[in-house]
Amino acid sequence: MSSFSLSQIYEAARAAITIFAGQGLPSCLCGGTGCALYGTSRTPNDVDIVVLTSAYDTEELKRMVVRSSSKFELKPSRKIGATYKILYYRVYTYGLRACKVDILTPGIMHIPDANIPIARIELIDNLPAMPFMPLLLLKLQAWGDHGDSDRSDFRAKQYFDARDIAELLVIAVMREEHKRDASWLPASFLREAQRRVQRLKSNLFMDQGARDEKAWKQIGF
Repeated sequence: MSSFSLSQIYEAARAAITIFAGQGLPSCLCGGTGCALYGTSRTPNDVDIVVLTSAYDTEELKRMVVRSSSKFELKPSRKIGATYKILYYRVYTYGLRACKVDILTPGIMHIPDANIPIARIELIDNLPAMPFMPLLLLKLQAWGDHGDSDRSDFRAKQYFDARDIAELLVIAVMREEHKRDASWLPASFLREAQRRVQRLKSNLFMDQGARDEKAWKQIGF
């Protein structure tokens, strides 16, 4: 269960995106926040933003945000040996809390390094959402990565990933999404997604697997 309301998550996302837009940097939401914009039911715990730039690295982008607004702060990572910092947005409700905001750029965490066409970014609730197909396939990637992790807390996230994917598949069919419309994505990214789809199918219970297999076929996988 999320520690924040969806409106608080959107508030944090909007604050960061507005700062990037002011610097002429387009961005879009992925991860759980992007999924929620398209209609999934789970409230995310944090914000994932992809900034479409190669001119700045992620640490520079985080510092840009903190310089622009006192509602953001940077804290050292608790990971041993890590040199990067974590960006948080201060949320005021029944006391001060901090919502984590992950800043990503193309090429990080296998986010396609091909430029995401700005025309394909969807504005939902006045927030830019990553195009649907790469959003779905990155969620599928997260499902696989969490399952392969040595960390029990990461493996526990697979359940939520699978639930998000099942809901996204229903939305994909309703939107008449299809892989052929995502030909701008790197071929290697789509091939790896196909492999992950097969792995996901083999891990689902029979009834759920049959429903999802039909949906995957309808969208070209």
